[in-house]
Amino acid sequence: MIWNYSVTSIIVCLLLSVSAYSQQTWWQHDPDLAGDWFVDEHWSNGIPAVAGYAYIDNGGTAHVSAGLVEAENLYVGYFGYGQFLQPGFPG
Repeated sequence: MIWNYSVTSIIVCLLLSVSAYSQQTWWQHDPDLAGDWFVDEHWSNGIPAVAGYAYIDNGGTAHVSAGLVEAENLYVGYFGYGQFLQPGFPG
């Protein structure tokens, strides 16, 4: 019985690690123009999710004109350069 729980635990951990990795998304909009955060095509893996990782580092700018963005982790300029602009916050 203990062996069965151990195998189940290992499988659950593997599934969680795979799903966390698949929730990474990278900003891919034209770096010369600011782009809307909420456009799916501006991201490599779709708009970031609450439990996701978002990277803006291609020299581009993600702009939020209205609403709230959701991402567990937002990395701006992680490997390169990028900008995140939201109303009410200095940009």
